[in-house]
Order: sequence, then structure tokens, then C-alpha cells
Amino acid sequence: TRIVVEDIDSHPDWLAWRELTRAEGLRACWSQPILSSAGKVLGTLAVYYRTSRSPAADEVQVVELMASLAAICMERGEAEEALRVQEEQTRLLLAEHETILNNAMVGIVYLKHRRVVSCNRRLEKIFGYEPGELIGESSERFYASRETFEAIGEQAYRPMGENSSFSTELMLKHKDGSV
Repeated sequence: TRIVVEDIDSHPDWLAWRELTRAEGLRACWSQPILSSAGKVLGTLAVYYRTSRSPAADEVQVVELMASLAAICMERGEAEEALRVQEEQTRLLLAEHETILNNAMVGIVYLKHRRVVSCNRRLEKIFGYEPGELIGESSERFYASRETFEAIGEQAYRPMGENSSFSTELMLKHKDGSV
């Protein structure tokens, strides 16, 4: 709600600051809340005058517009800060993930649609691949045959699609074709 004090000298809410406002020559004050898009009060926009008066309709529109623009700027700043914090948290999590992945004593591979998204260096060494050589490749290259690749896909993807786990043991193929 906008607050309009047409005469600071006679308004009871300004009694404690009367000497200061007189010394500065302030006679009227209008305060417009700065509201977020969710209706939360972010601050106020205060307009002071050297004469006792109330705002004209066009002045009210200007002050409302200024408060609206201030809200946009404030929310954008908050959004940018939240994004910066989120990016930093993501960067730290990725660095931690990378450290774990690269220092694991076992081979680890991440697949999406049965293609290698990422893997650790240990997995590349176990199977005889150069760094980065497996990225984007089908996981079919690890299986001794197309039939085994398809059978494991049918067995594994059904429980995983239901948020269950799947476990099996099988021999996988190295780059040189050995099992």
C-alpha cells in the first residue's frame, strides 16, 4: 500500500524526525512498496518534496513504474546470484565426481541409451583403450556377440526402468578382441 504524507510537519509518525526534516526542507513524503513478482516486499521507493502536497495522478503512475522497474532489477540480481551459487555448487560436485571417478581402483562407465557418456581411465586401461576413445561409442563393443549384447539389454533395462537393480557376471571383450 502506498503511503502519502502530505505534510510532514503535522503528521504524528514524523514527530521523532521533525527537526531533521525541517533542517533539510522536506515537507511531503510518498512511499511506494517495491513488490516482487510473488508479492513479497523487497523495499520501498520514497519520494520527498520541499512543499506540502499530495501526488498528481501522473506522478503516481511514474512512481509505480519506477517501483516496478526497481523490483525487476532486484529480482534479476537475486536470480543471477542464485544462478551463480548453483553453478558453483555444480562445479564443485562435478570436480568431486571427477576425482572419485579418476581415482577408483575399478573401471567405471556411465551409459546413456547404451552409449558411453563417460568412463574412468582405469576402465580404459582394463580394456585397452586410449583416453577418451570410448566416449560416444556403443557399449556393444564390450560384448562377445550381438546376441549377448541384446540379451543383457533385455535383462538389465527392464528392472532398471522400474528403479530396481540388476546384477550379472559375464566376460567382456577387450579392444584387441580377447575376452
